[in-house]
Amino acid sequence: MSPVRALGLAMVCVVIGSALAGPVGWRNPAHVVALAAFAVSATLFLVLPRMPRWVAAAMLALAGASAVLVYGLDPAAVPIGLFLLGALAPLASPSWAGLVTVGGATLAYIAAELIAERASWTLAATVAGVLFFALVGRLVLRERRQRQRIAELLGDLERSRAAEREAEVAAERARLAREVHDVLAHTLSGLAIHLETARLLAASERTDPALRDTVDRAHRLSRTGLDEARRAVGALRGDELPGPQSIPRLVEEHRLSSASAVRFTQRGEPFELPTEARLAVYRTAQEALSNVRKHAAGAPVEVELRWDPDAVTLTIDDGGGRPPLALPHSGFGLAGMRERAELVGGTLEARPFERGFRVRLRIPRRPD
Repeated sequence: MSPVRALGLAMVCVVIGSALAGPVGWRNPAHVVALAAFAVSATLFLVLPRMPRWVAAAMLALAGASAVLVYGLDPAAVPIGLFLLGALAPLASPSWAGLVTVGGATLAYIAAELIAERASWTLAATVAGVLFFALVGRLVLRERRQRQRIAELLGDLERSRAAEREAEVAAERARLAREVHDVLAHTLSGLAIHLETARLLAASERTDPALRDTVDRAHRLSRTGLDEARRAVGALRGDELPGPQSIPRLVEEHRLSSASAVRFTQRGEPFELPTEARLAVYRTAQEALSNVRKHAAGAPVEVELRWDPDAVTLTIDDGGGRPPLALPHSGFGLAGMRERAELVGGTLEARPFERGFRVRLRIPRRPD
């Protein structure tokens, strides 16, 4: 309830209390009925702002008529009820209904005073008071509407700024996508073509089998890099990002490119992850397997994706000993993995263990 309506209820209580404490008070049943009608109609008008317009107009008209009747039965009473009607008039919808009600009640009060030959400065002061309270009520209502309009404008401005920021981010992502496509993707595409040519030449000539295997692996890696570049371009343009469901493909690519033993296991019941968390799981597996190929080539690898009720945990163990370039605080790859984990509220563990090196990512499950 607004402060204006709460003050109106307080004024209703003042009107009823002062009238019952006057000379007529409870002694005249008609006076009591008029007071009850005024109290009920004014209270309903104040506490039910969403009532139909015609009902609100009827309640205000009943309050005006009963206020005039009260002061007709008790001429010695101060016409506080008319002042309250003047303050309530701007709240009526449509506005003309409030003006008609207050104007009619005021004219009826003036007529009663003139007929009873009680016209004096009190009558003039009463009319001036009704006009004053009507003006105050209108000013208060206008000020409240202005505040609401300002709040709406501020909300529109904030939404406009948010949309502008989103447009700027989208434009920057599109620019980066073009740069990646025009530079990195084209370079990898050319590299893949040259490696394919070298692979065919190596197959047609009498070359060392080890060299042919190396060229084959390099060709597969270039194709994988080209696919990743295309996926990165798609991600920048808003396409669906890779996630845990793509880890088996990473494991298979590692098996083909390294010719080493690799095992993938998944435990638990998968659940939905936020986009950035899904991407963090995928990128961690990708970088960890890439580190194995760089620093522990040929080492057996075990990849486990475990879905617990409260978290998802990705573990990559390799049996190649302790890679000198894969210490927990070295290399941009591990730094990137750690930053991704922290951004989604997870933790990254990268350290040697008894059989080799371990990378473990844990991301807590967010409540739905």
